[in-house]
Amino acid sequence: MTDIILELKQVSVNFGGLAALSAVDLKVRRGEILAIIGPNGAGKTTLFNLLTGIYRPTSGTIVYKDKVINKLKPYQRARLGLARTFQNTRLIKNMTVLENVLVAHAECNREGLFAAVFKPQAVLRRKRDAIVRECMEKLAMVGLEHKPDALAGSLPYGEQRLLEIARALATGCEVLLLDEPAAGMNAAEKAELVQKSSNCPSSSALK
Repeated sequence: MTDIILELKQVSVNFGGLAALSAVDLKVRRGEILAIIGPNGAGKTTLFNLLTGIYRPTSGTIVYKDKVINKLKPYQRARLGLARTFQNTRLIKNMTVLENVLVAHAECNREGLFAAVFKPQAVLRRKRDAIVRECMEKLAMVGLEHKPDALAGSLPYGEQRLLEIARALATGCEVLLLDEPAAGMNAAEKAELVQKSSNCPSSSALK
């Protein structure tokens, strides 16, 4: 079995007559931490948008865990194990820190009306408690377990970045894409980000 979890084969993205990405080849192996380096406008965010389904390739193939995912929507790719953060934070700022992580947990979206009405409340309570514990574990990985009830919008900028990472981890991802995770941070916040992100358990990461 190959250790390659994600692969791009001659992938190009064109916007009209503009080539944003041209014949990109990339292999990501399990356990790797890779960096995409380039100046502004080089196509780094375009690459992340391509991997997560916001854009589709004009040509070429994207293979994730031996499956071609060119036509999959973003939520389908997230379910398969691809998660990301954004260059500009996309938190739900009027929700709490814990709520922001809970909305990303797959099990939070699988409790239907039938289960809510007919399943024993003790069973539902145990399941919900387990989900909260998992989300609190993700917050602990980035050092925010002491602020579950704080509004996301009230956090310092560096902690908002960390919260985005915790939210991505809550999806259960195997590949975590961090789009300029330290953009806008001061030196102390960058040092904290490096320290806290080393706790991330994803199989692979692109930064």
